[in-house]
Amino acid sequence: MLTLTLNRESRTPLQLQIFQFYFQAIQQGDLLCGDKLPSIREQAQVLHVAKITVVMAYDKLTVWEKLFHLSMTERWQ
Repeated sequence: MLTLTLNRESRTPLQLQIFQFYFQAIQQGDLLCGDKLPSIREQAQVLHVAKITVVMAYDKLTVWEKLFHLSMTERWQ
C-alpha cells in the first residue's frame, strides 16, 4: 500500500506534491495499469486538504496519461 505524506512547509503546492507522488509511483512500478487511486473524497479526507486540491492533482495525471498514450501512438505510426 502506498502512503502519501504531504510536506506543508514545502514551497511545492500540495496538488503538485500529490501528482508527483503518484507519477513517481507509476514510473517506479509501484502503481500499475488498472490500479485504482483513492477516491477524491477519501484522498482529501486522509490528507486533510480540499477536494479541489485532489481534483487538480488527478487532472494533471489524466493529462499526462493522455499525452503519454498520444506520444506512444505517434511513435508506432
